[in-house]
Amino acid sequence: MNTGQINPAVIITSLLAASIPLSLYTTSVFIICLCVYWVIEGVLFHQEQGLSDNLITKLKRFQRSLIAKMNLFVKNTAAVVFASLYLIYLAGCLWSSDIHSAAQELREKLPLILLPILLTGIKPFNEKEFKVILIAFVSGVFFGTLSGIYLLTTRHIADTRELSPYIHHIRFSMNICLAIFILFHLFVKDLHRRPAERILFLLLIVWFGVFLFILKSLTGILLFIAFVFYALTYLAKRLKSKVLRHAAIASLFVIPLLLLSFIYGIYTSHVNIVRPNLSLLETQTASGNDYTHDTVNFKVENGQYVGLFLCEKELKANWNKRSRLDYNGKNLQGEELRYTIIRYLNAKGYRKDSVGLSKLTPYEIVAIEKGVANPGLLQPFNLSARIEGFFIDYKRY
Repeated sequence: MNTGQINPAVIITSLLAASIPLSLYTTSVFIICLCVYWVIEGVLFHQEQGLSDNLITKLKRFQRSLIAKMNLFVKNTAAVVFASLYLIYLAGCLWSSDIHSAAQELREKLPLILLPILLTGIKPFNEKEFKVILIAFVSGVFFGTLSGIYLLTTRHIADTRELSPYIHHIRFSMNICLAIFILFHLFVKDLHRRPAERILFLLLIVWFGVFLFILKSLTGILLFIAFVFYALTYLAKRLKSKVLRHAAIASLFVIPLLLLSFIYGIYTSHVNIVRPNLSLLETQTASGNDYTHDTVNFKVENGQYVGLFLCEKELKANWNKRSRLDYNGKNLQGEELRYTIIRYLNAKGYRKDSVGLSKLTPYEIVAIEKGVANPGLLQPFNLSARIEGFFIDYKRY
C-alpha cells in the first residue's frame, strides 16, 4: 500500500464508530465490511509479485495472513480478555429456557468477540488516524443529541427516554459519556492546540452534559459525575494557578455534599409519611359520589397515601370519555392503566375523581397512556422525579 493512499480500514472503522450511537443496522453493516477487509487485506494489499500471482500463491498468502492475524490476537492480552466477555453470555444462555431469546442475545453480542479479533489483525492506526476515528464517533453522538433536541421541540414527549430514537436510552447515555471522556482527552493532550478547536471541545462537553440531564438517564448521569471527579482531580494536579487548583480541590468536597443533600431531601419525602385522620376526611365528591380512602391496596408515594380521596366510579366514566384506552385495561407499557391514573393524580396533588381528572391536559392524558405516573418526568432537567421513581421501585422490591 502506498504511503499516500488512504487506509480503507480507517474509513470503515470511522463509519463504524459514527454508526454505534445511531443505528444497530449500519453498525452491523460496517462490522461486516471490516470482516471482509480483514479477510482480503493480506491478499489484495500485500502482493509481493504484482497482479501476476496465480491462485495457489494467493491461497498460500491468504493462509499465512489468517494465521498471522490470529497470532496477533492471541498475543494481545487486552483483546483476549475483552473477547472473553462473550463467553459469559454464552455460558448464561446454556441455562436459558428461551432458546430464541438466547440466540438473539448471542447475535447482538457478537461484536464483543469480533471487534478484538478484527482490530488486532489489521495495521495499527497512527495517531492521526486514531483521532479521525474518535472524532467520527463524537460526531455520531452529536448528531444523535441533535435528533433528540429536535424531537423535544417538535413533539409532545411523554417520556424523556424517547429522546434517544435510534438506540436504547441507557446505551445512548453511555455513548455520550464516552464522547465526553474522548473530548476531554483531546482537550488536555495538546495544550498548544488551536484555541478555536479547544473551545469547540469544551462547548461539546457542556452540550453533552446538558443533554444527559435532559435525557435523565441515571446511568449516564452517574457516569458524568464520575467524569467530573476525574476531570477535577486531573486539573487539581496540573493547574499552575494556586487559586484554580484550590477551587478544583474544594469542588471535590462540595459537589458530593450537594448531591447527598439533594438525594437525602428526596429520600426524606418518602420516609416522612403524612398519616391522615380518616375520620376527618371528606366522604363524598363534589358530584355526591362516595370517596374511598384506601390505605391497604394503595401504598405511599412522596410521603402521601395514594388511595385517599378515590372515586373510581367517576374516574372510569370520565377517563373513557377522554382516552382511547379502557380504564380497566393496560397502558402502553403493559401495566394496569387505572393504577397509573391514580398515581399520576396523586403526584399532581389532585383528588382522584372527575374534578381532578378534568384538570389534566390532553398532553398529560397521552403521557398517562404511555405509562407515566409522575408529572415530574415530563419536565426537562427534573431529576427528582427519576430519583423518586428509583426509591419507589426499591421500596416495592
